[in-house]
Amino acid sequence: MDIVDHLNAIRQDVPACRAVVLADLTTRVILCVSAEDRPPQERLDALCDAAIRLLDSDTSRVLARAGQIPPLEALVFSADGMEVFLRTPTLPDEALCCLCGPDVDVDKLMEQAHGRLAQIGAA
Repeated sequence: MDIVDHLNAIRQDVPACRAVVLADLTTRVILCVSAEDRPPQERLDALCDAAIRLLDSDTSRVLARAGQIPPLEALVFSADGMEVFLRTPTLPDEALCCLCGPDVDVDKLMEQAHGRLAQIGAA
C-alpha cells in the first residue's frame, strides 16, 4: 500500500474528512494529498505552515532536546469545520494535516490517522 492509499483510506473511513495532506515540516513541502476536490496550493501551504506553528515550534524543539515528547496532535476549529494536525515520534519531521467538516467524528479520525501514519512510518 502506498502513501496515497493510506491517505485515501482515512477519507473513506471518516466521511467528514475532506482532505488529508502529508507535509514535511522541515522543508515546508507538501508530499501527498488525498482530496475529492484538491484545495488550492495556497491553502495547502497554509496548512503546512499551521502544522509547523502548532507541532514544530521553538517550544516543541526545546521539549524534544530536554527528552520530553513535543506535541503530537493539534486541533483548530473554524466556522466551516476543523483542521487536525498529527505526527508520530517515528516520523517527527512529517505531519498529517486533515481538513474536516463540522460533523467529523474526531475520535475515529484520530484513531484512523494515527494508525495510518504509523503504517506510513513503518514502510
